Amino acid sequence: MLIPTRFRHLFVPAFCAALIASLALPSAAEEPPALIPAEQFAKLPANGKLAFAPDGKHFASLLELKGHQALAVADFPGLTGKSYLAPFDGDVVSFRWVTSDVIELRTGKLGASLLDVYAARSGLAYLSIGKKSFERIPGGGYPLRLVPGSDTDVLVDIGGQYDVVNLVTGDTTRRIRGYLPGFESPTWVLDSSLVIRAGWAWRRSSRKIETWLRDSEQAPWRKVSEFDPEQERGLYPVAFNAEGNLLVLSNLATGYFALHRFDPKTSLPGELLAGLEGVDIDARDLIDARGRIDPIGVTIQADKPQTFWFDEVREKTQRLIDASLPPENVNQLQFINDGNVLVSSHGPGDPGTYYFFDTAAKTLTRWQRAKPWIAPAQMATTRVIRYRARDGLAIRAYLTLPRGRPAQNLPLVVWVHGGPHARDHWGFDSVVQYLANRGYAVLQSNFRGSTGFGEAFVRAGFKQWGQAMQDDLTDGVLSLVSQGTVDAKRVCIGGGSYGGYAALMGTIREPELFRCAIDYLGPTDLVWDVELPYTDYNWYFNKEMDRSLKKITGDPDKPEERKMMEANSPRLHADKIKAPVLLIYGSNDDRVPVVHGTAMKSALEAAGARFEWKLFSGEGHGVRSTENQADLLRTLGGFVERHLGPGAVAAESASVPRP
Repeated sequence: MLIPTRFRHLFVPAFCAALIASLALPSAAEEPPALIPAEQFAKLPANGKLAFAPDGKHFASLLELKGHQALAVADFPGLTGKSYLAPFDGDVVSFRWVTSDVIELRTGKLGASLLDVYAARSGLAYLSIGKKSFERIPGGGYPLRLVPGSDTDVLVDIGGQYDVVNLVTGDTTRRIRGYLPGFESPTWVLDSSLVIRAGWAWRRSSRKIETWLRDSEQAPWRKVSEFDPEQERGLYPVAFNAEGNLLVLSNLATGYFALHRFDPKTSLPGELLAGLEGVDIDARDLIDARGRIDPIGVTIQADKPQTFWFDEVREKTQRLIDASLPPENVNQLQFINDGNVLVSSHGPGDPGTYYFFDTAAKTLTRWQRAKPWIAPAQMATTRVIRYRARDGLAIRAYLTLPRGRPAQNLPLVVWVHGGPHARDHWGFDSVVQYLANRGYAVLQSNFRGSTGFGEAFVRAGFKQWGQAMQDDLTDGVLSLVSQGTVDAKRVCIGGGSYGGYAALMGTIREPELFRCAIDYLGPTDLVWDVELPYTDYNWYFNKEMDRSLKKITGDPDKPEERKMMEANSPRLHADKIKAPVLLIYGSNDDRVPVVHGTAMKSALEAAGARFEWKLFSGEGHGVRSTENQADLLRTLGGFVERHLGPGAVAAESASVPRP
């Protein structure tokens, strides 16, 4: 583990574990817990993503209202306030405080496709709880943060340039402009005086990321770095600290992006500030603070997220709280002006509990719960596991084990994440907990191609759909079988989007291992995945996206790659599927159009295969409504029970290859 030098000798006093001894987790139940209705897992939070305004006088959270996710705003400590619904029968998807009087809302539909996320600025609204009311930021643009020393002036992104706008008067008080030769839209880095001092951009002609730096607003730009991210290691700037030193993310040393202080003399990463071996840090992992341009900490998305602060007071507070709450929980801190700290604590068995920590008295008090109807003591436990793929590649995974059952010869559901260039995270997952509550172990594998574990790991998944990526999933199952944890004759595979594709390919490649498969919104033809003109990424994104897609999945314009893609398209190999299949699609899906599902259904019918079909009318790439989510869980649970449960007809004995 790589951590900042000055924090290596921090320790947490022994007495802190007794701060809230009454909140310790109960011991594991001897009997399995009662079955929890699907509706309890599907319900939206009563207090979701709770966050205080910068001045600490109000807080906001997400909640369910009239069948939609809405925003609630209340004063503190009075706790009186109002709720706000999104327009056009939509949802408040997320929110953030811009100032102590202004909240930015992202509105739309829960479960929206990636296109809606990229185009979400059209779904932004601004709610003022002060005297000034407006629907958009004066002058247009996207508000980034409060500027140092002000409660009303906000740094606003105007298409890659910046204005400072007073949100009370609506006046633009300052314009900040930058220019790099040969680039249209660099990513800028500002110092504490709001001067653009660094920037990075991708040059199309060389296909390299270039980093540029200058010593002052009047000084000339100089190029300090360039690298091809597809073939080389490199660095890019992300912030200036309070002392004016440039901070960069670099994978030069280990192949994993870590945070360094930049050395201008060598033009190389200098002192290591934060990093963990085997895990990347992203610019979005940096933690901002009110009225500061420099980051105050970083949360590293390891197997379990870990937060490091750049000052000893916050760092000691984090370690104190971490030692006082259940060890499986992740504790996010918001430092409030009155000296209290809001603690958002969550984990695989806890969808969210909020505490106040009094920094003077060192007392921790439970305040709210995100989903009060979910009892963490009844939830299944999750472990971080490692295993080796057949070619020796190390794979990280999560294994959730049902309560009240010995970890021996368990039925298993392999639940595969989408993307595929995404990853599973440590946290509460309704599908996983619902299945575990029914007595099934659940394996979530971050197979090759998953993000966050180094560029080489991502690239190892390129053009490996249905091949090495698929083998990684199989090898995880075989590892658990060899340990005696899983019953080799009771294994099902499923997942959403890419996970649905992997479920189908699992039954094709390993017909004797997987006894059932759940295809939830999965692409079934890789050539279609690239060529269908009405998928969102094909009619919204540019030629560079098309190039990237062909690099990742395959290029059907090349005969040998088209042949490879066809060989790994489930729609074309339905005759090889012997296990029962559940197909679940949304009628309005723009990411994986429903034709993928209907064509697979037709192919299975023609092959005489066993399958079940579920179409959610009006839903897109993800089930949105809580009613449909409950229906989805019941559908999943019923299907798995019919094929893996105690009453399932035993399949013919077959030898299963062992690692």
